[in-house]
Amino acid sequence: MSLEFCRKEESARTLIGLEIRSSHATAWEDIPAFWERVMAENLLAELGDVSTIYAVYTDYAGDWQAPYTMVLAVACDAEREVPGGMRRVQVPAQTWASATLLDVTPQAVWAGWTEVWERWEDRDRRSYEVDLEIYRFGGEVPQVELQIGLEEGA
Repeated sequence: MSLEFCRKEESARTLIGLEIRSSHATAWEDIPAFWERVMAENLLAELGDVSTIYAVYTDYAGDWQAPYTMVLAVACDAEREVPGGMRRVQVPAQTWASATLLDVTPQAVWAGWTEVWERWEDRDRRSYEVDLEIYRFGGEVPQVELQIGLEEGA
């Protein structure tokens, strides 16, 4: 796999969803189980449109190998009340490195992240504030966009 990243400016977004704490060492097990539970129990449906789901990576304790929080969320109005057991995430306006995957399987997404961690030329410019996987299920072909937060000026 060879991802083609482009620079992308995005405005701030408000997301609400459910969170899990994980790390690189346990993500391959934690995250698929979390996705499965959230989707099987339709836990995001009360928030509105689930044709676009965000996997938000935030609260990094260091680099990509350190613990972090992953929030499965949907876009919501900034004033919306946060349901019990959920969390609001304010995604800042910033410059992102963006790449789109046409395969939304966990294996393809993991392969995309592996490329980011090991071979992507800008991996040392990551901000480690917020990274996103944006799953778009509403079109003819589902896709996932990786948005990697970049340091200011990168």
